[in-house]
Formats: sequence, structure tokens, C-alpha cells
Amino acid sequence: MNAKGTLMIAAITAAGAVAALPAQDQELLDRYSIKEVRALAIETALVSGGAARAAIVAPSVAPWSAAALRLQGGLREVTGVEVPVLAAEALPAAAWESGNLVVIGNLQASAPYARLYGNFFVCADAGYTGTAGYEVRSVHEPFHSGRNLIAVGAQAEAGLTAGIDRLLALCRQHGRAGELVLPRLLELDRRAEGARSPVPKRLDEAGIRAGQEAYEAIYARVGTERAAAHRVADDAMAYHRTGDEGYFQNCRYGLLRHMRHYAESEYINSEGLGRYDREFRDSWTWAFVVAWDLLEEHPSWTPAERLQITNHVLRCILECNVYQGWTSPERIAEWRAFNSTTHNHHTWPGLANLFGGWYFQRHYRHPLAADWLAIAEGMFRGCRNSSKPWEDSAGYQWIPMCHVMTYSHAAGDPTYSRDGHAAETGKVALMCLDNFGHEPGFGDTGAFTGGSRFSNVLSALGYATGDGRYRWALERHGKPFRGELHEPWYTDVPAAPPDDLLGVAVSYLPRPHYDLNGLNPQYFPTANVPFEEAFDKMTLRAGWEPEDDYLLLDGYSGGSHGHEDCNAIISYSGAGAHWLVDGEYIRLTPKYHCMVTVIRDGVAQRNPAMARLDDAVWFGDGAICRTTIPDYNGVRWTRHLFWQPNGFTAVLDELVALEPGEYSLRCCWRTYGEPELEGGALTLSQDQARFTLENLTGEAPEVVFQKNVGNWPVQHLYQRRSQRLAAGERVVSANVFAAWRDGTRPFAARLVGADRVEVTSGGERVVLGLGDLAAPGVRASAAAWMLRAGDLRLAAATRLAQDGQADWAAAAAGALRVSARARQAGVAQPTPVAGQRPLTVVPAAADAAGTPFAGALEALAAAPAADARAGSSGAAPAVPPTAPAWSFREFPRAAVPLRPVRVSAEPQPRQGDVAVQRLNDGRYTNSGVSCAFPVGATATIELELAGAQVVREVRLRAWEMNAIWHTRDRALFARAADGADWQPVPGTFAVVGTERWGGNVNTIYSLAVNRPAQALRVVITPATPEAAVYLAEVEVIGQEMGRPPELTAVVSADLDGDGQPAVVVGTAAGDLVALGADGTERWRLSLGGRITALAAGDLEGKGREAVVYGSAPDRLGVVSADGKKLREIAIPAYRGIAAEPQNLTLADLDGKGQPAIVVGVRSWQYLAYTPDLAEIWSHVIYAHSATVAAVADLDGDGRRETIAGNAYYRLNIIDADG
Repeated sequence: MNAKGTLMIAAITAAGAVAALPAQDQELLDRYSIKEVRALAIETALVSGGAARAAIVAPSVAPWSAAALRLQGGLREVTGVEVPVLAAEALPAAAWESGNLVVIGNLQASAPYARLYGNFFVCADAGYTGTAGYEVRSVHEPFHSGRNLIAVGAQAEAGLTAGIDRLLALCRQHGRAGELVLPRLLELDRRAEGARSPVPKRLDEAGIRAGQEAYEAIYARVGTERAAAHRVADDAMAYHRTGDEGYFQNCRYGLLRHMRHYAESEYINSEGLGRYDREFRDSWTWAFVVAWDLLEEHPSWTPAERLQITNHVLRCILECNVYQGWTSPERIAEWRAFNSTTHNHHTWPGLANLFGGWYFQRHYRHPLAADWLAIAEGMFRGCRNSSKPWEDSAGYQWIPMCHVMTYSHAAGDPTYSRDGHAAETGKVALMCLDNFGHEPGFGDTGAFTGGSRFSNVLSALGYATGDGRYRWALERHGKPFRGELHEPWYTDVPAAPPDDLLGVAVSYLPRPHYDLNGLNPQYFPTANVPFEEAFDKMTLRAGWEPEDDYLLLDGYSGGSHGHEDCNAIISYSGAGAHWLVDGEYIRLTPKYHCMVTVIRDGVAQRNPAMARLDDAVWFGDGAICRTTIPDYNGVRWTRHLFWQPNGFTAVLDELVALEPGEYSLRCCWRTYGEPELEGGALTLSQDQARFTLENLTGEAPEVVFQKNVGNWPVQHLYQRRSQRLAAGERVVSANVFAAWRDGTRPFAARLVGADRVEVTSGGERVVLGLGDLAAPGVRASAAAWMLRAGDLRLAAATRLAQDGQADWAAAAAGALRVSARARQAGVAQPTPVAGQRPLTVVPAAADAAGTPFAGALEALAAAPAADARAGSSGAAPAVPPTAPAWSFREFPRAAVPLRPVRVSAEPQPRQGDVAVQRLNDGRYTNSGVSCAFPVGATATIELELAGAQVVREVRLRAWEMNAIWHTRDRALFARAADGADWQPVPGTFAVVGTERWGGNVNTIYSLAVNRPAQALRVVITPATPEAAVYLAEVEVIGQEMGRPPELTAVVSADLDGDGQPAVVVGTAAGDLVALGADGTERWRLSLGGRITALAAGDLEGKGREAVVYGSAPDRLGVVSADGKKLREIAIPAYRGIAAEPQNLTLADLDGKGQPAIVVGVRSWQYLAYTPDLAEIWSHVIYAHSATVAAVADLDGDGRRETIAGNAYYRLNIIDADG
């Protein structure tokens, strides 16, 4: 053991006496801890005492069978003993425990090798070794105590030959007649040629040092310690996959450092084994188990270290079970009988129990192992029968399904794949992959350009299903093949585009998930439609290019991490840009989604669980889809989608009153782009791309800014209609939208009836409508229809009459296309369960010539529009405005990020012109959103603003972690107007900080500008001819011309003690402005950061109220009644999140007459301070940012509790002592 390890162990031992666990927890640990570390089976005997002690296992086909025979012959030459060869295809279960094995193959070629791969013991698949590379490694007691194996893996014959050669050389080195015992082996020869992932460089001393410094940086940021645990697993798997001792050194350091953290943390020890899981041990404990099982045989460990680490791993598993409440016989019995599905906060600790149970049962016959395995096996035997977990959320819902596949491959349980559930999971995943490679942000997710879990789930699905569509998706969008523990699951199945999902696609709720509804109202409201009528997601997709239309509609509002968004359009993209978006973490109510909200008689209700799938009809070149919420706060809401691919989408929302009442109806659209509202048409722009959504039914529009994402704002377009509806009365809201890139708007639309719309697009006119159709020469009974001169398309049709042709009728409603010479009925597509509402495909017309419906089209288009406009029935009377007593407008404007209208660069970045746009897109955390220039080239970047703006500062975010990305000269030039000369901006860019995301580090440079500018030019020179300019972002900060000041907080305060309240206003610019009762300015004070919260009170008992403020990023301060800053502190960060105040409350908490300042902050905390800003207590809340707070004596003891709201829609009750 090296000196550093000795010191670490000493530190852990010493710290153990500093912070003690509660007595009952310590007794539990003492009872179950390992007292004596196991003996390791380091050596693997192939031949001993003149007899074979092992068997060779290989596929019985070339080249594997020949390799096995060659190895058998080589062993015979060395030892004189014939080692038997067994066929991998028929390996008996007893072979794993009857002796040692030599297993030859890879993930695809050999089922025994695949079992080892699924348990993380080996790595060879169709991309790991390269064509001529191999792995030869010993695997120690993988399934049975005292039984080892030697793995020889390769992805191709050349590597297999080399691997067998290497093993034979080792056998000759260690063997003799009648004896062959091999030591621990880790012989990895990875070659770049043919490999599917890059072969990493070995860590040098600087890399090792940086890795260990990264651990310390994590522990220095309180609340982020779970990142250190994940880093331990990453270092362990990097060593396992590379054999690089540098990664082992870092893993060793990280493990020992983690133990020291456990020993020293007051929170961990004082709160005990079942403490709130704020370090999220549920998510990483299973990785600790796997990592320790792989690394325990490394010769660097001492017995003392092994004993401590083994007990640390055991403690982590035990903590998971105590925290989850899985320790009683009753709960364990519940898991044994489990037959449903669950969520990621269960499946993560479920994997800890699975791998931990196997490890501790195999090596220690530990008394808890059987219970852990009962929980894990019961859990996953239930989950394997569902394609969907509890979650209905982008990102989250793939986690448990990846865990089900991890269980399946590790346990050898084929149910999930064999019974089609993996294929259904995969279908939904591919449907939720937009044409940019992003995942639309449904449920709890803060982005609509993410997809971080796609790599995990698509990689695993590719192997689980043998389907090349997942490989195609990953490779097309440049996503890595990688599971949670770095396993890529490479196969040689060719990539194949999922063209079966073009047009209309529908996915369904699996029965186990559907049956959850009604059991837990918080996540699963009662099912409101029968199982056969429910669906999960629907997509409309014109192609796989970013220019093609893509639309995702959600059919479901249940599930954990889910939102109230059934019948909402989650995403629409086209013309190379996103236009309708979701992507809010926690903000789950309907107004944050592209859907209709309903308020009846002043009362809103939760969006129901499900929408009903009425029709999903794909005509080959267009679609009609109908989905209904049968009872939505007193109305039946049917959303009709009429889609002409890459042409237009018409949305007709039909609401029929089931109960009479005063209704406030609002159609919400969550849009992305620079908005321009003209009448009922909202046009969005993103560079050269355009989108228009036109309302045809006259609802009152309102555009409300939400936030900036990258270069463009997210705005809500609300279309409002308020009127009294009698039972049975209906309203129809009609909207048409399309995206385009060149020229003028490509469609025109108008209302030609109460529920009929004419759209002209691509030179063709179409009339679409709801209900029965009657026009010259044609009559039809149907739910919805689209009429062109050349054909008629019907959804849910039962009757058709045409002049001169026989009538058509059907007992069951169906889809129909009618052209000049043919009638094609729809064909129902297969569904996962018989009886579910199917997708219907109508074959293309065999002969579409002629215009049989030209007369009908003209007649319908010429019909006068009925008065279907909003407010035509019982509009509420206008309320007279209230006259203001006074007004005040002299507030400062905050400096904000300015969005350039054009970004260009010379020379072009290595990634092409698309990368230039990343330089000011608001994203800067990884290489995928960054811009690298050619080696040795000076980069000149120009940013053109929307007219002259007051620029305050320019910031550069540069990747300079490596010398090859260092720069030496950075200059800035400004141009005041078009045609003006470029002028140098004086000063130099100075480093003002860094920001880290794992190993990615932004170096942040800043230069003050403080002048009007219409354009900026940044010139950056690499440090050496071998270096390259590598930028994450160029940020322009300034004051946007015409932008009004932003007021962020206000409080009433008696500043004079005369009973006359003044008004104190906080601004985004960081100023406090005090206004007297008559509106005149009393004083103002600049505090620097954005003011986020205000309170006022008499803190000193002198009759005049001081002002307490919270400001960005983490400040809490007090200002006197006459405007002087008295004191200010920085609130400590937690979870790596700045403690930005969200609310302030002044109250006498303990009843002793002394006011306290209670502050709720963004970093999951509430804190209390004295008037002098000394901390009284702090309290971690579940979960996320603080929102609102109040203080009251709830239990009558004279002491006040804090009712602490948070963004997770919860109230936490905190007593006076915190």
C-alpha cells in the first residue's frame, strides 16, 4: 500500500470517532458487517495433478470452433493433458460450477460470453477490440465460489487468432507437464482499425493528478457528493475496459475518499442509515457493487482495505433498503409477489440488491443476501412484463427499462425481449426521437433539445431485439453507444432506418401501466377511457431530415414525472427548426403545454388521465387523426389533426358542453422563435426559417414571454374565448400552421363554415371539416373529412353517396379514400393487444387522375362562413379600468444576453457552418454545442446585432483544459452602424472564472465594452501552430434598445414610522428604488445582482422598517430605512446550486419577541437568520427550488412553524428550530 493509501485509511479510522451514527443504526451495521474478509481465488487452474480442471467453451462454428481446437492442442503440448471442449450452444448449467472454464467468443457469437458481458465481467462485442485486437482476462468466481474462468474475446478472426496466441504464450510461461495454473490476467490489445469506439489514450501523471483533484473539487461543493460516487464507477469501468493503471489509481483514490466522506459527514452520520437520499445513493450503489466485484482481485489492495471497502459497499446497499422501507418481512413478501411495474427510484436500488445479493451470497453467505435477491427478482419479474415503467417523461422513462434489460441479460431471463415488450419500448423511443436527434421534452424535463438517455436505451435495445433501427438512430445523430457502466452492446446487425414510423405512428399504454391508474391519485388519476381505447403517443413524420415535418401528440397525463398534457401537441418541427415545444421541469399544468384549458364557473380541474384514440388514419400522403378527452371539466374535447406532410397542419379543437356553465376556454401554444403577432396570425422566425400559426375562429390572442432558450425566446400564445354554453352546445377553435424556409408564407387559410376550413398550399386547394358532408354530387356520413378536386378522404365513415355511382355503406365506421375510379378502404394495422384502436392505413389510389370533386370543392369554398368566432355567444361584459393614483417609470434597464441576427466566422470551423451558430446558442456544457477551428488558424468571428445596442460586456467561454486548445491573443472590435469602420475596443480579455461539468471546463474571459454597437468582431489566435481555437460560446451582454425595465420584486414599508407606507421596488438591474406614498422617489441603491425577493420589518424595535433583500446569485442583505446598505452575506450553495433567494418572510419564530429572517432559496433549502444575518438554522426541503412561504403557529405552542413551498408542488412544515 502506498503512503497516500495509508494516510487515507488512517484518516477514515480517525474520523470514525468524530461523527457517530445513531445507536440503533450502529448496532445494525455491527450485526451485519463482515468480520473477516474472504480469501481470493486469484489463480485459475486449467490442469492440475495430471488431470484437466477446466473445460474450453466455444461456439461450434468457425472461426470459434477451430480456435478452441487450436487452444486444446496447445494445452496438450504444454501439459500432456487433454482439456475438453464444450459447445457454447449447449452448455449445461452445471458446467459453471463443476470446474473452471475457458470461454471463447464475444457478445453475439456465444451465449456464455453474453452472460459474462451482461454481468460486466467481459467487454468483447462487435466493436470493442478492433479487427486484430483481443481481450484475454481472468474472471474470478463470477457465479460460484472457487470457480474462475479465462475469457478470450475478439470481434473478428484476426483478433481471435492473436488472442489464442497470447493465451498459449502465457500457458507456456506458467505451465509444465501435468500442471497449468494461471495468475490473474488482464491482457487487452485494442486496435483502432475496425473498432466502433475510440481507443483511449493512457493517463499520464498529469491525468492521474487531474482525476484526483476532480474528486476533491466535488467534495468542496456541498451537496454534489453523488458526482464523486459516479466518478468512482466511471474510473472503475475505464480501468476494466482499458487496463490502464492510471484509472485504477483514480478509482482507488475515489473509493477511499468516499469512505472518508462517509466517516466525516455530520449529515450522513447524524441522520442515520435511513436519511433522506440527498446524495442519491439509490442511483450509484449498484455501480459500486459491480465495480468492487471487478476490482477486488487487483494486487494493490491490502486485506484491511478490502475489509473496509466490502463493508462500505454492504452499508450502501443496506442504506438503500432502510431508506426505501424494504427491511420488514411484510415488504419483502410484497416484492416477492410483485406483478406490476415501478419507477427508477426503485429499479436503481433494485439493481443494488440484485448484484449485491449475488456478491454477498456467493462470497459470504450473508444473511441479508436472500432478502435482497427476493426484492430484486420480484421487482424485475414484474417489470419485465411491461414496455413502460411508472414514468411518463422524456429521459426518466428510459431509466427503468434499461434496468430491466440489465437484469434480463445478467440473470439470463429472456422474457422482456421474447414477449415483445422490448420492441414496444423501442418503438416509443424511436417515435420520441425527432429529426434533429433530440427528444421532445414531455414530462419532467427542462429541455426540448436533449436526449441524454437515448444512448443508454437505444444501445441496449439494439442487442435485446436484434433490430438495426436503433443502431441507425444512434449513428445518424452521432450519439455514443453506451450504457450506465460504459457497456455499448455493439452488434454487427446492419443499421436500418425506421421507415415503418414515417407517416402516422401510434404507441399504446401497456396493460400493467394502464392498471396503475386509480391506485395513486398523485401520479395515476383514475382511468377515464377503457384500456382498448387508450393510447400513449402519436407522431406525424414526413421524413427523417430536419426540414421534414415532425409532430408528437401525447395521449396520456399519468405517470410519475408526468405532466397534465394528454391531447397536447408536445413538439412540432419543420424547415430545420423547432417551433412548438414543451420542456418544463415540474411545471406540469395544462397552460404550459400546447393544449386547451377549461375553466367552468370559475373552477379548473386536473387534466384527466387519458385521451381516447378515435382515429389515426394515414393515407400515404396525408392524415386525419382524432383524439378525445370524453369529460374535461364539463366538456368533451376532440382534437382533430389534418396533415399534409411538409405542407400544413390544421388543428380543429371541438368542445361540446356536457354541463351548462360559464366557460373560459383557452387554446395554449408554446412557441419557440422571434414572435410577430398580426391579427390572429403569429409568425415566428429563426434565422432564415419561418413558421406561422393562424387562428381562424377569432379567439383573443395574447403572447406571454416565458424564457430564452439558446438564441430564441419561448413564448406562450394564448387564444381566449369566454362564453356561456348550454348542455350540448359546442364551439370549434380552428388553427392552421406550417413552417418554411424560402420566400413568402406557403399557405393561406380561411374559415368557410362553423367547422370547415379552406387551405391553399403548394398550389392546391383543400377543404376540410367535421361531421357529415353534403356538396354537389357527393354526400357522406363521417366524423372528419378532407376534400380535394381529385379525391375525398373520410375518417370514421359509415356512408357515401356519389351521383352516378352505387352507394357505399359500412356497419362499422372506417376510413375511406375516394378518387375518380376507385374507393380504397382503410386497413387496420396490428396492435400489441387485440381490441385496441388501431392505426389505419389507406392504400394510395391506383388511378388518381381526374378531378371528380371539383364542383363540390368550389361549392364548399364559396359557402359563407357561419359566425363561429369567439365571443359570439354570451361574451362577458367589459370591466371599466381603474384609474391609477400615480405612476413612476424611471427604473434602470438590466443588461441581458443580446441575440445576434447573424453569426459568421473565418475560417469555417471544422464542423462546418452549422457549428458557427452554436457560438451564441446559450449552450456551452459539452463538445456537441461547441465550435472548433482548424489547427493553427486565427479565428475571426463576427456577430451582427438587431440594430445598435448598448453593449456592456463580451464573454468568451473557451475549452482550454488541454494545451492543444490554448490561445494567446484575444482582441475585440466594434462597429457602430452598417458601413462604419471597425474600431478596436480598448482593454484585454481577462479570465474571470471557470465552470466545470465533469471533466469539461469552460475558461471564461470577459472584456468590458460599454458603448453602442451594431456588430462585433472577435479575433482569437491559438497559442502555438499546433493548437486550435475551441470555443463553447461567445456571449454578448448589453441593454436592448426599446426593452422596458424589468421589475422583479416589490414590498410595502413604513420607512418613516408615520404609518404611511412607502413602496420599495427591486429590479433585474439590481437596484432598489424607494417611492413615497405619493409616488415620488425617496432613494435608490444599486446592489449589483438581480433582486429576487424583498421583505420589510422593524428589525431593531425603533418604529422604522428596514428592507431585507435577496439578490442573485446568492445574496441576503439588509438596507436601512434611509437607503443605506447595512450588511450582506452570501448564502452557501448546496447541491452545486447557487442559493438564490426565492422568498423572504420576517417573523418571531420562537415567541421571544426577536424577529427572524426566513429565506427560501433555489438550492433546495430554507434558512433562518437573525437581523444581524447570523444563521439560526438551515433545512433541506424535498424537493427542488423554494417557491412561496408563510409563518404561523400551527400547534398552539406559541412558536411559529414555517410553511415552506417548493417547486415540486409540496409544502414542508418546518418547526421553529429548523
